[in-house]
Amino acid sequence: MSIAKSLTVALSVATFGIPLLTGTNAYAVGHPVVDQAASKAAPSLQTAHRTVAGRTVAGVGWEQSGTGALKIHVDTTDAHFNGTPIYVTSIAGVGNQFGLVGTSSVYSPAATGFDIFIRWADGHAISPADAISGGWYVQWIGVENP
Repeated sequence: MSIAKSLTVALSVATFGIPLLTGTNAYAVGHPVVDQAASKAAPSLQTAHRTVAGRTVAGVGWEQSGTGALKIHVDTTDAHFNGTPIYVTSIAGVGNQFGLVGTSSVYSPAATGFDIFIRWADGHAISPADAISGGWYVQWIGVENP
């Protein structure tokens, strides 16, 4: 199974409670437990959702936001979402992203993008140079909301 397909399956199960119905791939995400009663009570959760994933360029687009944070705008225009999707994010790179907070907090979500604000967990000063040296980039998944 490809990484993208595994991630889509894991996201579907973990986020939306969509049960895996067939195949050995059901065990690829760690034997998910699905509450069948809950999925029957909310049939709209079993609707197929279009999912698009992307990433920003490493070290590019980070700007100072106030004295203690960095901001990046993530442009998702090329995904052609119909309405505002549900975004799931993380920060990746070559180093030090483990010390960040705000990496999965989405601000101002829209069909064409969103913003993320990050800072060091210990509160010391952060700058765009930290993002460049760490090669930080945003990985995102957008799930179209029906």
